[in-house]
Amino acid sequence: MTKADIRSLMKARRMQVDPTEQQAASAAIVSRLQALPDFQNANQIACYLSLSQEIDTGAIIACCHANRRRVCVPVWNASEGKYVFARLLPDSVLQAGRLGTREPMDWQEVAPQTIQLVLAPGLAFDRNGGRIGFGGGHYDRLLAACAPGCVKAGLCYAWQVQKKPLPLTDHDIRMNLIITELETITCT
Repeated sequence: MTKADIRSLMKARRMQVDPTEQQAASAAIVSRLQALPDFQNANQIACYLSLSQEIDTGAIIACCHANRRRVCVPVWNASEGKYVFARLLPDSVLQAGRLGTREPMDWQEVAPQTIQLVLAPGLAFDRNGGRIGFGGGHYDRLLAACAPGCVKAGLCYAWQVQKKPLPLTDHDIRMNLIITELETITCT
């Protein structure tokens, strides 16, 4: 299967996720994430602001803020024509962003080299850390800018983890971990 085929299948399956499935999976993933030393030891965490039917990141972000961890999220920097990471404060006002995302209205860019853990969305993952997003390479460029020691963790439903390796290209950035409602996968 091509990336386009996989994207099409995963988008269709994701449309079938009901709120009960989303809430249960998201809660299980929050518990798994909180138990990880990589999460416990990170002072600056990059996370996405979830869209409908994605793993809900609201509780993760609230946990980070409650524990005085800095949180940053992707925002579109129109002057540079690319996504950058920006600080998300507990009282940040959100607005509609590019490509249907949400982002802070007033933001300050965060150097990606200062981030210890990135929680990444995706449409499909494999057990080797392969990730297929929505296309365009925006998240891959964000991940590539992070320091070599930054842990990259994909958050997804168990059904998004493919048995066969995904068809990746040289610019696709692999995950170190994949966290689902059923397991935490350490990628090789």
